[in-house]
This record gives sequence, structure tokens and C-alpha cells, in this order.
Amino acid sequence: MDTHWGTMRRRYTRAAARAQAMTALSTAGYEVWSDPAGDEYFVLGGNDQVNVTIVIVPEGEDECFLAVIANSSNGTAESARNRVRSLIPDLAAPAPMPHLP
Repeated sequence: MDTHWGTMRRRYTRAAARAQAMTALSTAGYEVWSDPAGDEYFVLGGNDQVNVTIVIVPEGEDECFLAVIANSSNGTAESARNRVRSLIPDLAAPAPMPHLP
């Protein structure tokens, strides 16, 4: 079993970061195993091929440090980590410009 992890800072309260982490897991097609009403500093999810853990560390009032960790075979873990990270946008980042033909 291999582990892939990555970190990022995002402008969320802890509660908002936790909700966004759950949404990211669900959107990526993974089951969310954490209780939506819980108050933990992590979110767990995955499927029969990969486990994904998102750890939330508050850094001030409206900023969190997040670590996305995926355990599975090398390629599956890396893909899961990248997919979930891509679904947790920074609220302060501008929206991407649409591509015009």
C-alpha cells in the first residue's frame, strides 16, 4: 500500500472546510464515512480501492491548512489525492476565466 499526500491553505472556517471536504469526496465519487454533524478536525472517505483522509488545521479565524492523504496502490492513491484536492477551491481565488473560441 502506498500513501500520497499534499497540503494546501484555504480561506475557510473550520466548519466550512469540513463541509467542503465532504462535498469534495462525494463529488469525486467516494463514500463519506465521517458524520456530517460531527465536529472533528478530519474527514474520512473512500471506496473499496482507496481510503482518503482530509485533515483540517485552523490557522486563524478564516484560514485552514488542509492535508489530503490517500492510501492505496501508487497510481490510485495519487489520482485520488489529486482529484479531491482539485475540488477544494480557495474562496479568495478569482474564478477562472472561461475559454473563448
